[in-house]
Amino acid sequence: MNLDWTTLSRNITLLTKRGLLETLPSTGRRRLVQLTGQGQAVFAQAYESWQRARYPDFHDRRAKLHLSDD
Repeated sequence: MNLDWTTLSRNITLLTKRGLLETLPSTGRRRLVQLTGQGQAVFAQAYESWQRARYPDFHDRRAKLHLSDD
């Protein structure tokens, strides 16, 4: 993935301020980040929406077959 460092840094800062990411202790120039609990919840919801948009009839077929996510 080719992403400009300043763009990545700005997005990390914004997501951290919103409580979706947290920085971890690191050394040198590395900056380790991870999703917070809130970030994981937002990601799960966004992923579900993305899947529905990408495969619009998938959930309809699952419902007709009485399949669950469990």
